[in-house]
Amino acid sequence: MLFVDPAEMQAAGDVARLGQAVGANQRLYELMVNFAAYTGLRWGELIALTAGQISQAERVVTVDGKVVEVRGHLFAEAPKNRKRRRTIYPRTTPAGWPLAEKAAARIAEVAVEQASGRNPQGLMFPTPAGKHALARTVSHELAAEGRRPSYS
Repeated sequence: MLFVDPAEMQAAGDVARLGQAVGANQRLYELMVNFAAYTGLRWGELIALTAGQISQAERVVTVDGKVVEVRGHLFAEAPKNRKRRRTIYPRTTPAGWPLAEKAAARIAEVAVEQASGRNPQGLMFPTPAGKHALARTVSHELAAEGRRPSYS
């Protein structure tokens, strides 16, 4: 595992505000924002993430794949540079958000969704149909609610 210089990270307050803004539209988005910010997962890795890749006891995520979009179609492939890696996440974010608790609750929800057939792959952040999300879909949902986040 690699050390990330704190100067290279977004300010905790910025991440918290973004999570709250998008979380007002869809509950999973707040977890998605915080999980991405504190694990370092890229978009394709995040939408390919399954509950089975997360070790709750160690708070470790195994990154062994990603999803890429080509002309509106999604394809699964190896992670960037074909390097499988592991990353960790904190129990609580610097802004005090209970990341490990929220991730554990989501993992339990995924098990129920998977058992009912609504999320066959066990995705952590699926569409309502249980499939991989497109970046533009998430963006459109936020824009429709008037909540397009500012990244400046």
